[in-house]
Amino acid sequence: MADFVRIPVVLMLDPRLTVHDKLVWMVMRLDRLDSAIPEDDRYSPTRLGRRTGLPRSTIYNAKKRLEATGWFTSRNAEGKPEAIVNYDLTKPRNIWVTMPAELLLSDLEPRDIVTYGVLKDDDYCRRQQEKFTYRSLADYMGRCAKTVRRAIQALVQGSWMTTSQERKSRKAPYKYDLDTPSNRYCREQIELTRNRIKRGNGKGEAIAAAMVKLVLEPSECLANARPDWLTNPETHEPLELDLWFPVYKLGVEFNGPQHYQPTSFATIEDVMEQQQRDALKAEIMQKLGFNLVVLTAADLSIKAVIQKLQGLAPLRPNLRWYRSLIQYLNDVGMDYRQKGGCPV
Repeated sequence: MADFVRIPVVLMLDPRLTVHDKLVWMVMRLDRLDSAIPEDDRYSPTRLGRRTGLPRSTIYNAKKRLEATGWFTSRNAEGKPEAIVNYDLTKPRNIWVTMPAELLLSDLEPRDIVTYGVLKDDDYCRRQQEKFTYRSLADYMGRCAKTVRRAIQALVQGSWMTTSQERKSRKAPYKYDLDTPSNRYCREQIELTRNRIKRGNGKGEAIAAAMVKLVLEPSECLANARPDWLTNPETHEPLELDLWFPVYKLGVEFNGPQHYQPTSFATIEDVMEQQQRDALKAEIMQKLGFNLVVLTAADLSIKAVIQKLQGLAPLRPNLRWYRSLIQYLNDVGMDYRQKGGCPV
């Protein structure tokens, strides 16, 4: 599947189409780039409904309007359906924007997706000096200001854009930057992990934590957790989990070399005590029916972490949007292993 698809601005501004129609066209054009989708299934209302989250009846109506306005044909030269470009409209204003597939397949409303696309219009950006007011954007799109305001709010809340004003006023223009949630997450996690690694202590744990949080479907995660049920029954000493996911009843531990052998900061006695705590944690969690995953330096790759967590909790459905973070974590994981982080 392609990561991006080019969309003509005139489609998003065509007043004859609903926002649902426009989203359906964009997804059809995106799917044309995916050779894994059988051609006969590419325009199936059932499949398009799954892709867009729209009812089949809406898909049928969208295809009818798209065909009536020159954006779709039920029979091309080969006798097959196809999402086409209305060149009568694009020739006078041949401006296209690149839309991320992540956006088109998100849970955003079609209204929000179309608004995002219009904000990528270079012509609009130049005329507005990369700023907007709800009124100016609404006028440009042929929408009401209230609808545009709701779309902007949804985009900001979903980490698809940031906005700022030089002065707080309902009429003051907004400066904006478009983004994607995955890009923002990657930047934040790379910076967080890099800072934790720089501190010197807990490098392997920092890398492991970032990998686990990326691989798992997002859920509440408690770091260095000391739940009430996890205590030494003899000493009543609280025991700690590196990561605890309450919803998944899943604990994750990273065991550095000090869990297996003496190091410059762990004597043989320290190792024995650590191993006793590790065994006790595993025993308590097993009795409670909770899962405990132990990672070592040998597991510090995204592929290995997925294998460890598979079947124990829901995995993030699509990691393709997180390539930069995956590359970074695999690189620092390999570096950690090569510098002697693996247990004997």
